[in-house]
Amino acid sequence: MPARLLCDSLCTWLAASQLLTQLAAPAPATEVTEAATPAASPSHWDLADDYAARGLHEEAAQEYALAYDEHGAPAILYSWAQAERLRGRCDEALPLYERFVAAAEITPPEYDAPGLREQWANMRVNAERQRGVCREAVRAIKAPAVPAAKPTTLPSTQPTPERTAPDRTASSRPTWRRDAAGWSLFATGLAAAAVGAGLLGAAAATDGDAASQPDHQRFRDAIARAQLEQRAGIGVLAAGGALLLGGVVRLAIVAARARKARPVAARTRP
Repeated sequence: MPARLLCDSLCTWLAASQLLTQLAAPAPATEVTEAATPAASPSHWDLADDYAARGLHEEAAQEYALAYDEHGAPAILYSWAQAERLRGRCDEALPLYERFVAAAEITPPEYDAPGLREQWANMRVNAERQRGVCREAVRAIKAPAVPAAKPTTLPSTQPTPERTAPDRTASSRPTWRRDAAGWSLFATGLAAAAVGAGLLGAAAATDGDAASQPDHQRFRDAIARAQLEQRAGIGVLAAGGALLLGGVVRLAIVAARARKARPVAARTRP
């Protein structure tokens, strides 16, 4: 009997010890895992701006249409119209420009800042200019093509008159008045002769001023310069005279040939 009581007491003590150990043990840490938050998808406005920056104007126009339905911001009308125009649809861009210009008279609150007000004004000016361009393009597309009227020919009962060939002797035959080579020689020779005469006059003036030089060296320099101008003047004057004479001779020869030529008239029938 005492042994059984001792065994029961020991078992009770062991059970109590295990219970106390379990209660004193720290609770197992529960791992808290945050659920992955899905990234927010870009809005239609952001997609449209991205397409427009990459030159995909057709996709940009579609996204701008959805963005305007979502936000209704007047700035979207401007970007939408630009995308329609750049993809070659001025007929679609024109009403969008019209709506933006009408709405741009009042600056929206998001553009009511010193730098943004200027940007809004530039957008409005550009929209008005592009609106005029699209108007001309739409007008050119809608203008009906008028075919050229074909001339109607009626049968003629009158006899066909004789056709006389034009007398080409008076217009095509070179004369001394229309001889370009002769007059060119004459004008060049006349100009050269004038230059040569001018050089001779300058040489005479330099020679006359030589005596008034203050020293002998300047006197000799003046005489040498006068001689040089005299030689150049004589050479240019001689060349000009030769060209002048050649022009006169050529004009005379052309005039003589024109007098000897006989006019020829020809009559032909159709």
